[in-house]
Amino acid sequence: MIRTEAFKKTFGTTTLNFPAIHARKKVVLLAGENGSGKTTFLRCLSRCMQTDKGFLEKKGMLAVSGTDIPKPLKVSEYLSMLYEFKRQCPLKRLTEHFGLEGFMNKKVGTLSRGMAQRVALVASLMHEEETLFLDEPMQGLDPFYKKQLVKWIEHTKKAYLIVSHEIESFKTLDCEVHTLESPS
Repeated sequence: MIRTEAFKKTFGTTTLNFPAIHARKKVVLLAGENGSGKTTFLRCLSRCMQTDKGFLEKKGMLAVSGTDIPKPLKVSEYLSMLYEFKRQCPLKRLTEHFGLEGFMNKKVGTLSRGMAQRVALVASLMHEEETLFLDEPMQGLDPFYKKQLVKWIEHTKKAYLIVSHEIESFKTLDCEVHTLESPS
């Protein structure tokens, strides 16, 4: 399960105060207004960003979004490259689950936003980390693939900390919801 301690992150004159989270469920949803620091919270937990007191002990892996994938690579090249790092991952099952079979020879830069997001989800979900941080994973997905994502999360054993403005989309999961307050 997910356990974090409280910490602070300062940007100029704005200080974000992040609460401790001691989750009892495998899925934790993080809600809050734009600017409340949801993405910063995930970046600090994954050690992609320092807090005011330095790096935190790593709690999980931050997933990439569809906009972060190298555009010149083919989908197959990108996923194969990542697969080399972790051969036990269910790559074939993931590509089938997210409907990528017919897109493997397309360059990432030619994909729609939703297709690129599905590639990013496959790339992220193939990792065997115990905890995965997903930042707005439903951006660009159509309703069918939003349900596919929820089904995948429901049937895996890993823990998830998910930032989303679409809390209702996850309502079928047994999860906790935490809300970050905007800085004053």
